[in-house]
Amino acid sequence: MVDEWNKSGSTTLGSNGETITVSGMTSKKTYQSMTYTLNSGNIYPVMRFNSDSTSQYAWRRYRSSSGSQETAINQGDIKMMTDNLDSDSFFVSYICNINNEEKLLIGHSVSRNAIGAGSAPERSQIVGKWIDNSEITEINVVDTSTGEFVTDSNLTVFGTD
Repeated sequence: MVDEWNKSGSTTLGSNGETITVSGMTSKKTYQSMTYTLNSGNIYPVMRFNSDSTSQYAWRRYRSSSGSQETAINQGDIKMMTDNLDSDSFFVSYICNINNEEKLLIGHSVSRNAIGAGSAPERSQIVGKWIDNSEITEINVVDTSTGEFVTDSNLTVFGTD
């Protein structure tokens, strides 16, 4: 039986920035993260664990706009959303965080696309893993493009055993 979900941490940017981090989390077996990004210019959000940007990640992503699937191995992060977004976005992920095991992630994202009802939002589905055996105690959302996250962008993490 799953215990109740408790907030592990939340960070809201007080000014524009490239990284949103929730750190100092008590290790839990399962996390749910929710990320809302506002942007200035093009952004390309990625997720990392414990500030690790080494080649310990692999992921697969399906994008609704192209109907295509991408696969990447030996990466420094997990891609969260569509490349070079120029619109607000929301990403929800579930992360399995068992000690001494690869960490598994499944995520769903939506981005506004163009303003108004004349364009449908963009959707992505992501699965990934981090092969480090350490328990996750920090989640980082990093912009790897030329824009930046704007004030009030947020990362909130819930955990349960």
